[in-house]
Amino acid sequence: MLTCYASSRAAEKLRRQGDAAHLMTVFLSKSRYGLEPPPYSYSAVLTLPVATSDTVELVRVARVALKRLWQPKNRYTKAGVILDGVEPASQTQLNLFEAGPLSEKRAKLMVELDTLNRRFGKGTVQLAALSLSPNQGRAPWKGKIQWRTPQYTTRLEDLLMVS
Repeated sequence: MLTCYASSRAAEKLRRQGDAAHLMTVFLSKSRYGLEPPPYSYSAVLTLPVATSDTVELVRVARVALKRLWQPKNRYTKAGVILDGVEPASQTQLNLFEAGPLSEKRAKLMVELDTLNRRFGKGTVQLAALSLSPNQGRAPWKGKIQWRTPQYTTRLEDLLMVS
């Protein structure tokens, strides 16, 4: 689930920059300090047929890699995606045997998705694959704000007052 969320955020950032990626690395890591023997990290590199910044396509590829890597008996402490082969979205290298990078409808959908999320807040509109069931409450990978460190050097509100 976390890798799908990370690939969705990465796609959003790619579109904001006007870029597309054609390589995706999905990784899962166990704690290095546990009693389990190595290896501690597992990864899969997938090559996309055409460079893309489409959230639907990147989440689909991340789920394929995750199914290949996931081992139910392991307890993972870290997961994520890394995008490589980043190139301008307007100059993507097409493949002779594959369809173009994005259909016109899908491109409009991604623009609207980004517009709504900018207007109403990050993650307001997302793919159903990224949604939690109602009984799960809040996402387990989201940080807890009470553990956040104060930002003394960047926010005046966090500056300590001495009287």
